[in-house]
Formats: sequence, structure tokens, C-alpha cells
Amino acid sequence: MNETVRFIDQSGARPGAMDLWPAIVIPKETIDAEVERLAGLPRPANGRRRSIIAHPRAQSGHGLAAGIQVALDVLLPGERTVSYRQNSTQVNFVIRGRGHSIVGGKRFEVNLYDVWNTPSMHIYWHGNDSKDIQVRLTYSNAALLELMNIHYVEENPPPIEPVKHEQQSEDDKRRRISPYGDLLLAAPGWAVHNHASYDDFVYELTVQDQPLNIAMESLLWQESLKLPLAVLGVQEGFGTNRAVG
Repeated sequence: MNETVRFIDQSGARPGAMDLWPAIVIPKETIDAEVERLAGLPRPANGRRRSIIAHPRAQSGHGLAAGIQVALDVLLPGERTVSYRQNSTQVNFVIRGRGHSIVGGKRFEVNLYDVWNTPSMHIYWHGNDSKDIQVRLTYSNAALLELMNIHYVEENPPPIEPVKHEQQSEDDKRRRISPYGDLLLAAPGWAVHNHASYDDFVYELTVQDQPLNIAMESLLWQESLKLPLAVLGVQEGFGTNRAVG
């Protein structure tokens, strides 16, 4: 399909009024009823009994606020979820029962009213080794990332191996004196792209237009499909495809 941009005429247009979402209260009885419904379901294959608590005005992102997603998570005694990894950050809050959470390879015993965060791109899962139902509220910026069409979620992700850093070769050092200055606008969102150097060295300066996502630890980079994803602004650099081959 031949797609092109649209020109939206704003000549003489005046700023519109803000369309604020009204406040909303979710009664305890409503939450308890949903907990019982989730607890009565057959165990899902991924172990995740979950409902998103969405504002009536929410569309894409299913937020309780425009940029905040809230989930109700339930685990029966002896259950655990599979592992996950995503570029949204989370705040977890136990409102019933207890159990444990594995975040970034570390085990945390969690009890009633405990609060903890799950940073972006940390592999995590949750377990209930108690005799009671475990119920958590999970707050995240997933709604905002989904509105921006950049929310990345993996189920059962592979373990992350440390990136090996190599000394610069003489060829690498010569690339730093490149006099060229072409400009390329590319790779919106998750668009897959690649660059080729052909018969000569290419030195590229990549400028990202997402300081917000760097601040939210949600800006991901994958130099090669053979390398793991890197969280820009958080991890200590990343390898290049020259090291992969």
C-alpha cells in the first residue's frame, strides 16, 4: 500500500481545552469480587492470573490514568508465574497474602503491604509459597509506552549474558577521524533497520530523540540480532557487530 503523510491544516486554530479524565473510585468489594473470579479460573499456562484496572475513558494502553497502567495480580498457594522482561518499570504492592519475587536474579520475600520496584529489562517472576491467596497491585508506565507504540514485553526470556568489551583496533581508531557529515532520519519506534559500510569504514553518530524514554529506562538498542538488548542510559555500553562477526 502506498502510504504518505497527511497535512493537517491548523491555520488560525486556537489551543483547545484540556480533556481531563474524571477521578474514579474502585470499591474494595469490587476488587474482592475480581480477586475471587481470577482465583476461580483454571491456571493459565504462564501462571499469570491478571486483570487490568482500566479507566472508563481509556483506549490504547488501558491506563487507570492516561500514562499509568494498574494490574490486579493473583497467585494461588503453590503457584508461580513464568519469567518476564519488559522495558516498562513497575511498582508492586501486596494487598493480600505473601510470597516471593525474583528480580534480576535476586530473591525477595514479600509480605502483606510490602512495596518494591521492578526496574526496566530485569528478568522477574513471582511465586506464592504460602497457604493463602496472594494478591498484588502492579503499577507501571506501560500505558504510556503502549500509547507511544514502543512497549516491549518478553515471556520466558533467555538469560542475559554479559557483553564482552574488546580493545579498539587500529582500524577502529581510524574511523574516529571520518570527515563526512551525511544526515539520515530513520528507525521510528521499533522499525527494523540496518546499515552497510561497503568498501570503506563508516563511523556513525546516532542521535536518539527520546530523552523521556532514557529517563524512564525504556529506550532499547540491539546492535546485532546476535547480541542481547541494551537499555540505553542504564547499562555500561554495548557490543558492536564487529565483535560478533
